[in-house]
Amino acid sequence: MRALDVQRAYLEWVRRRAGRSWMPPWAERVIVAWEAMLDNLEAGPRVSSRICDWAIKLMLFRRCLERRGISLEEAVRRTAHLARVSPGGPQPDAAVANRERAWLAPHRDALLELDFRFAALRDGLFGMVSKHLDTGVAEVDRASVLAATSTPPPDTRAALRGRMVRRFAGQEVPAIANWDRVIDPGRKRSMPIMSPFARSGRWREWSALDARFSGMDRESCERLMLIAEARAALGRGSPPATERAGDAEVPF
Repeated sequence: MRALDVQRAYLEWVRRRAGRSWMPPWAERVIVAWEAMLDNLEAGPRVSSRICDWAIKLMLFRRCLERRGISLEEAVRRTAHLARVSPGGPQPDAAVANRERAWLAPHRDALLELDFRFAALRDGLFGMVSKHLDTGVAEVDRASVLAATSTPPPDTRAALRGRMVRRFAGQEVPAIANWDRVIDPGRKRSMPIMSPFARSGRWREWSALDARFSGMDRESCERLMLIAEARAALGRGSPPATERAGDAEVPF
């Protein structure tokens, strides 16, 4: 099964549920754009090089090498055996390897320079090329970009995480926030935020996994893990949720 087949399976799963109440209002637009992207990828790099940054870069790499009198396929063929060398595996003939490395060096330097220039913010090649291609990327004004650096989308867990970071900033025992939870080590509690669209959360007694994230010492982590294992062995499952009046729910 190809990666594209996996993506199409996910797409169909989402499409069948597009009308559910829990789907966001922009779901249909995402489905249309998603399917169009997969169709373009299916058509090959020449088509996707008008919409995908990696395909644009591949096109630029090809042209760079062609101007130097070689093809990308030739460069891959002549150097593939160098990339497959492992410390404990068979080694290529030293003379051959040195000859191929010497041949590759100037071309590699040219591609590295191209790679660095591709993503440069002010005069990057992607920005220059994308102006002449149908990338489908809408122009964003400077004010919107600056606002986005400090104001997360209000209907995502990023906004919830941001509020929690502001709330705990400067406290004696620092809190930890990662993609799917906020941990308050000072009060031995955590707030799972597994859904990307979570706008609120509930505090729970923290687990051994939370303790690991918090940087607790190994002995304390092991003690919490033993307690969790004992609860599971006794059929009691996870520790009960604990709430404190006034801060069980977020937003405040």
